[in-house]
Amino acid sequence: MGRPRDEELNRKIVEAATDEFHAVGYGAMTLSSVASRANVSPQPVYTRFRDKPDLLKAIIKNILNDSAYALKGKTTDDPYNDLLDGIKKLQKLFQTPNALTIPALTLVHFDDNSDARKVIREEFNGKHPVRTLLFPLVVRCKDEGLIAKDVSVSFVVNMIVGFFFCAGLGVDPEDWESDIPKRILETLDIHPKK
Repeated sequence: MGRPRDEELNRKIVEAATDEFHAVGYGAMTLSSVASRANVSPQPVYTRFRDKPDLLKAIIKNILNDSAYALKGKTTDDPYNDLLDGIKKLQKLFQTPNALTIPALTLVHFDDNSDARKVIREEFNGKHPVRTLLFPLVVRCKDEGLIAKDVSVSFVVNMIVGFFFCAGLGVDPEDWESDIPKRILETLDIHPKK
């Protein structure tokens, strides 16, 4: 099925789909309800997306692309400050609209919507920019002896991401303190070289 290349309309529909997902959940979301939220006729939505799983893929890809752009970083000769900078970018990302969409997708109870779980697994598997940003930074810190040998890289990455996910559920991200990235590293016993 061919999909028209009007990028502005595509983005409008995907953003409306993301908003609709947040408002009513995957189960209640329909292609027609997305069209209504986007303030377009249903035809452009049905032309671009075969079904709800196809639309869910577009939501995930859109958020992953936005996340990848927000998390682009540079590396220096100081692995501690590179990791600190990466966590600061992650904090900024979690303070943006729809930042919790993908983590929320993994927690949602889909009833009999196994197609949604399959889409999430396929689209999310190893592609999330948070992992691609943090993993190499944490590995560098571990290689430089800034992280204890018995602490796994996955544990550190999951603790960092888990903090922001849990904090986002309990506290409005706009109210987060600016020194959170440094406090996370202190809590994980990661310090700059002396």
